[in-house]
Amino acid sequence: MTTPAAPGPGSSSPSSPAASSALVSAGPSSAKPARIAAGVGLVAVVLDVILCMILVLVDAYEPGDGRAGAFVDAGMGSLWASGLTGLAALCLPAAVTGRAVRSGLVAAQYAFLVLAPVLVLLD
Repeated sequence: MTTPAAPGPGSSSPSSPAASSALVSAGPSSAKPARIAAGVGLVAVVLDVILCMILVLVDAYEPGDGRAGAFVDAGMGSLWASGLTGLAALCLPAAVTGRAVRSGLVAAQYAFLVLAPVLVLLD
């Protein structure tokens, strides 16, 4: 039976306080900025819905056909996609999603958020 070798100077064992504090700080805090960005994005979705509704109403009263076309439907669908990706980035546990996945969801949320009024304006 062999015994584990004692760690040499300068090396840290997993049971040392420095190593355990590094593991604790790397866990929940790494997801916090992405979750904050997702929460801010959800508030921005509400503001973007109001903006898109104003744009649709302005388009309805302008001279022309006054009908909402396919681009308005695509813009509103983009808002739904933005909200759902934001909720996924905010609510999924860290064990399921890594930092890169959560950051990708937040980037997709903001891309859908910017795309919605652009599509509504194209109508």
